[in-house]
This record gives sequence, structure tokens and C-alpha cells, in this order.
Amino acid sequence: MKIAASLFKNLRPTLIDLLLLVLSLNLALATVFAADLSTATNSASAVGQNNQIVADASGRYVSDELVIKFKEPASDVQKALILEERGLEVKRDDAALGAVLVKINPNSRDQVKEALKNNPNIEYVGLNGIAKGTSKVPNDPNFSQQWNLNKIKAPEGWETSSGRKEVTVAVLDTGINYNHPDIGLYPGGRVLNGWDFINNDNDSMDDNGHGTWVTGILGAKENNSQDIAGVDWSAKLLAVKIGDSNNSSSNFIMAQGIQWAVDNYPYLKVINISFVGLADDLILKGAVSYAIARGVLIVASTVNGDNPDCFMGLPAAYDGVIAVVGTDSGDNWTTGCTGNVLVDPFGGGQTTTFKDYIQVAAPGRDVLTLNISGGVPEPMWGTSAAAPHVAGIASILASCADIETIKLALELGSDDLGSAGPDSTYGYGRVNMFKAMQVASCNKADVESDSDNDSYGLLRTQNNGFCKTNGQKSFFNNCIENYVRGQSANSCAQTAGTDDEISDAEATDVNDDRRINLTDRSKMVLAIKNASGGNYNQRYDLNADGQINITDRSIWAMAARAGRTSGMASCTPNSTRITASDNPCVVERGATSCKTWLFWQADTGSNPWVCVKSGSDPEVFYGTAPVGQEQAAQATIYKGTSYTFTLYSNFCGSQPLGWVTVLGF
Repeated sequence: MKIAASLFKNLRPTLIDLLLLVLSLNLALATVFAADLSTATNSASAVGQNNQIVADASGRYVSDELVIKFKEPASDVQKALILEERGLEVKRDDAALGAVLVKINPNSRDQVKEALKNNPNIEYVGLNGIAKGTSKVPNDPNFSQQWNLNKIKAPEGWETSSGRKEVTVAVLDTGINYNHPDIGLYPGGRVLNGWDFINNDNDSMDDNGHGTWVTGILGAKENNSQDIAGVDWSAKLLAVKIGDSNNSSSNFIMAQGIQWAVDNYPYLKVINISFVGLADDLILKGAVSYAIARGVLIVASTVNGDNPDCFMGLPAAYDGVIAVVGTDSGDNWTTGCTGNVLVDPFGGGQTTTFKDYIQVAAPGRDVLTLNISGGVPEPMWGTSAAAPHVAGIASILASCADIETIKLALELGSDDLGSAGPDSTYGYGRVNMFKAMQVASCNKADVESDSDNDSYGLLRTQNNGFCKTNGQKSFFNNCIENYVRGQSANSCAQTAGTDDEISDAEATDVNDDRRINLTDRSKMVLAIKNASGGNYNQRYDLNADGQINITDRSIWAMAARAGRTSGMASCTPNSTRITASDNPCVVERGATSCKTWLFWQADTGSNPWVCVKSGSDPEVFYGTAPVGQEQAAQATIYKGTSYTFTLYSNFCGSQPLGWVTVLGF
């Protein structure tokens, strides 16, 4: 017998006798993350065969489960007694959701549910609805072209942006084959290995194929001579496994996946759910509202059907969710229910009415995507294929717009189909990526800066030791430091002196935003001050993007062509820097911290120090930096806490040579 720790952790000593009484009654509650869904099954699948989700005779609910939410005043002992009285075993106890999932004899499930509704200590009790993946894969070996990308005007949209690494998209599905060469595991690939809510472990590997199909449409790598291209080429793809090897899930597990993704990934912008349920409940609806309130957009597929006159499914029908149906290459509706009325067979025919329309349509027939085995790509059919098109566009828009703007851009930027205006078959129409970006007013200037640092533990880095002149810190260092730390570009140009200002006639569009302004002139001033005789092969990160590449060298060339090369300082590059590991620092479920490597080296200064500051705490000494010697150390990073490590020329607070900010999540 096991007792759920979370139900009893607050017991006072005075309650020991009562607890012993409960134990004597053979209370058998499962631990919080015990093997879930261990239903009797004869599945032949080698993976997840003990964790299959078994439906009841209606096909709409898990046969042997109830979802219970207790009222706040209820004590742990009261909860335990209520469950023991009915012979209920806790399968999942999720504090974040504020609810428990219990195992029950299928023969008495409905009677117990009705009896518990009258208990004054229970806020909600309901059946756990079944959710199914919505794909159909046709046997069409000759299908070999991605007509879908041209249909949604993706190539035209990519002219502005094809996504950013700092954006994270969660794929709540059967997992992702993160070993597939066209997606791969981060940092070499795109997939973040999240959590498996079927087997309760941290391995989100796909054991069905559905999740890998969906992910391929959303975010397969581009220009790599491998298989296909996805809609978004850059965003990180967070794998959250909510579906078992039979492509089945439940409302409770979907809710867990949503809540966990939002709580653990602060740069999460979009969630794709290509699963649907036919049972409304408080827990799933609450998790959806929780995500939306925190600025995360949810895109969900609708129920596949032979005609649109059927209930669209959940979570698609909830307010704020982007519900998607499927179309073919001729822009004809091909699958996806659009009805907004749910009839509850267990409520005496009681009906619930949801939002009026689905939002948009997207390609959902014969859409080429990745094969879970890594073999030849295969076509996918269903609303599960339609939803990731929309999620991919949304993740690209997330680099320049908030959640409400993204929703409006998806709707108003669609190509109207069917009746004029929004209708009950196509919603606002079939999505158009190019038009959506116009509606959201996205342009290259908004999305050109793409830092991998902002999306996974490493927030930003600035090193000011690239250049020294006779051992003194140069103008270049001061200007870049000010520019990156948020001061206006004007401070750079003013520091340079009026004699070195670049005029509009001399300036060039350095950052390629189709405007010639103070930002361009200040960058060219940097080039003049720090190049030697117009030598643009010197190694300086002029645009502060963390890379030294052809963009930086071209700035020197532009300055030289402007004829402003006189008086340029001669600089000697050095290796002063402080960086953090490229590997992610993720706090594992149940833990409070993680460790990341820091590296630093100072080529100047007197007894340089590394100091660390967190929040409002004072800055403190962290380590020494002997001149000319590389140092390394592991730093403990606590979840949700930001740390700034600064390399100083001497003691804390002296001349900064570089800094790096790290966040644990």
C-alpha cells in the first residue's frame, strides 16, 4: 500500500491517531507519479504496453477513471477519507492543476460520480474524456511535392522571416522522434526533450509516429538536402508526450501537458495540440485559460468528419483557442467538424454551447511530412496535419507580435473561402502566411536579430575585450557596451565627436532595414574609430549579434567607401571574454536547480575578478581570472532566477570587461 505524499504532507502530530485509523482501513492511494494508466491491455506494442488508455462503451471517456477537484477548506484527512470510503485509488495527483485523477471500478464509476457531486468538500467531479490524434495517412507512394507550403504563401512570407531561435513551440502529441535527421535534438537540432506524461519520465520519444508527422509539418529543417521543409525553420520544438502508442490521450493528461509546458518554459509562445476530446471538463478548460492568460497561443485541430456538421471537439471549442479544419489543394473543405454544440450522453441529453465558429482552415489532405523511422517522407491526412501549419505561422509571428495580434493576423490575413466573411465551414478562411505578416506589421527590422541565447537558459552576453589600444580600453568597447545595455545609438555617435559624425549622404543602410538613420551612422562611426586604414578584415562584432562575420566586415567596407578612414585607431584583438555553456541548463521535474559551465579569460587588468549578482541581492565575488589564463567553473542556477556574471579588470564594481546573464528554468 502506498500513500500519496501530497495529500498528507500537512498532517499535524495531533492527527496521528486518525491517520492510523485510515491506514487500518487499508487506504491504498498511489504515489504522485506512480506508473500511470496501468490498465489491463493486450496491446502488442513493445513501448507503453502497460500504459494504454482504455475507453468505455461510449468511446468518449476513460473507462476506469474519475477527475476530482476538492474545495480549498478540505483537509488532507478529509480528502483521504472521502477517497477511501468509495474505494478510489489515486493515479495522478497534480498540485499545479489542483486536481487528482483516481482509479475506479468501471462498473460503479457513474454511480460514484453522482454520489460525489453531493459531497460538500468536492468542487468538481467528472469523467476523464478520451482524446484522439486526428490524422489519417493515405497510401499514396507517388505523392512527392509540398503543395501546402505554396498554398499558404510560405515562400513569400519567408522573404520577411522564417522564424527565430529564441521562440519555443510546444508540440503536445505522442512525442517526437528527436533522432530524426531532419529535426534532431537540441543543441545540434531543433527538439527540446520535454516530459512524457504517459510513462512519467523525461524521455519524450515518439512511439506512434503521429507526433513526428505533426512536427515535420511545423518545423522540419530547411536547406539541408534532407526530406522536407517545415513552416517555421528556426523555433525550438518542445516535445511534450501526452499520447500513448495507440495515439490516445485524456483530458487530464492534456491539461497536465499544457500546464507543465507553460510553467517550465518562459519563452514558450505557441502550443500545438493535434488531439481532440469530446468531453468538457473544468480541469482542461482551466489549463487552457492558464496558458492564454500568460501570453501563450494554443492552436488545436478539430474532430475529423465526413462533413462539417458535427461538434468541433475540445480544446478547439474553448474561447481563445485557434481551431483549425483541413482543406485540399483546391481550397475545398476536406475534413474537420465545425459545430459548437456538445451533447453530453451522461447528462440526460444536456447540451453545452461554445464559441460560434472555428477560426481558420489550412492544408489537411495529402500533406507530405516526416516518417518516424527516418525513411521516405509520407503524406498525412486530417486536421492533425492542418493545425501545425497554423502553429508554424503563429510561431514566426511571435517574433514581432503579441498573442492578440497573432490571432487577428491569422484570421484577417486568411484567404476568404466559402461565404463572404467568417462562416461556419472555413472560419475566416485558409491561412496565408504572407498576408498575416502584413496584418501584424512584421518587417525585417523587427525579426532580423535572432539570438539563440534568449531561448534556452543563456539570456544575453556582452564581452568588451575584443580591442585594446596601447593597453587602454578603446572607444569601440564603451560604445558597444552602452548600445547593448539599452542606451540609445545616439550616445555612440556623440561620444565619437561631431567631427566624426556620418552625414546622411555618406551613410549606408548597414542593418538592412530599408532606412538610413542614426543607427546606421553610429555603426559606421564605430568602423571609422576602430578599423586601421579601412581594413575591414579586423575581427569586431560591430552589430552586437554575438557573431563576427561578413556583416561586420561589410560595415568597415561601407565606412571606407564613405571616405571616412582618416584618424582610425589601430587595435589589437585579444581573447578577453566570459561565456556560458551552449548546453541547456534545465531544472528537471522535481528538482530546484541545474548546473551550467562558465568560461572566462582576461588579457588585461590587475588581478581580474568574476562577480555574480542575482535580483536585488548585492554583487559578490565568484572567482578569480589570472591574466592570460582561461578559467572554467560550474555554476548552480536555481529555477526562475536570473544571474549576471561579470568579468571585471579588478575587484567587483571596477572596469567591466564582459558579462553573461543566465536563467534557470
